[in-house]
Amino acid sequence: MIGSRVVRRALPLCALLAATGCATPDPGARSAQRITPLAYELVAPNGSRALLLGSIHLARADDWVLPRPILEALERSDALVFEIDLARTSADEMMALMLDVGVLPPDRRLRDQLSEATWHLLEERAPQHGLSLDALDRLEPWVVALQFMGRSLSEAGFETEHGVEQGVWNVAGSKPVRGLETPLEQFRVFDQLEAPLQERMLRDALAPPDGPTLEALVNAWRRGDVVALEAILFEDRNDPLMAPLHQATYPRRNLRMAASLTNILLEVRHAFVVVGVGHLVGKRSLPAALARSGYRVERLRYRR
Repeated sequence: MIGSRVVRRALPLCALLAATGCATPDPGARSAQRITPLAYELVAPNGSRALLLGSIHLARADDWVLPRPILEALERSDALVFEIDLARTSADEMMALMLDVGVLPPDRRLRDQLSEATWHLLEERAPQHGLSLDALDRLEPWVVALQFMGRSLSEAGFETEHGVEQGVWNVAGSKPVRGLETPLEQFRVFDQLEAPLQERMLRDALAPPDGPTLEALVNAWRRGDVVALEAILFEDRNDPLMAPLHQATYPRRNLRMAASLTNILLEVRHAFVVVGVGHLVGKRSLPAALARSGYRVERLRYRR
């Protein structure tokens, strides 16, 4: 089964391929169970304010409903800020960009980049997911890993159309939208990984989803459980092979996001910011980077 190391990568990775404009059920129709997702109230050095909400990019239709304090902050905001600008990025454009970055040179094939065991596993699994082995043979391992992660999560009921970003955008889609990163910056995070790490990602992605870990991740997000989230999301940060992926996925991007948000808040007085919840936990989190830059950072406390 897919280990938790791949589950925690799969949700943000597959969000790169999210289709914009997908229909999402009315949040009011979702489960009424109380949730308290991790969120921070921010005050920038120039006085601009933001609500920073940690998200799960893919979810099931009944996984969440925004609590009242979050909805109130969303209503007060002047602009929405996501990891990428959903208003300017279509699914077709994302796919084209991913293929532009992730296609191998004409004289190279995927089968030559992989161990014999991983290639044979891919030969077995590709037809099961309706994927052409000849087409996959032209792609870098991280791109193929995305394809399998996306399909496996979809089969388990986890879709971008039910993710937090999509739900927030559907509720307040008339507000201006900004992005902290470009799609190209996100794809390059994975394109620049060393070959052994890309193969590890692919090999793990070829296994079935780990249902208990996915369930634990969603439940930890619903509770805003920092300890549980960090344990699930960062289990491999000290693994010699996987550590570079952790560094590229979280600490380095957190610094880039902090700089981007600071620039946005020079123009926007009250923003509603949504990023993957993994960026909100750990010593090198986005809130920690903002605090070091002079922000006042306070965790949102929900009224009982």
